[in-house]
Amino acid sequence: MDVHHDIVTGTVGADGRITVSMTGHSFERAIGSTKAPVSQFPEFGAFVIRRADRANPAASKP
Repeated sequence: MDVHHDIVTGTVGADGRITVSMTGHSFERAIGSTKAPVSQFPEFGAFVIRRADRANPAASKP
């Protein structure tokens, strides 16, 4: 999982659900690891959901 570069944008559907694809994501080596990075998608994925600041979009970036 690559929390700094793998950014997905979208909106909440009319039913209140957020849909995130489990394919096509980037991944990075684990902090402190010397092993090659391995993707856990599509079997497992973890996501950080943030509300965008519409008045100042730059403030919403991690």
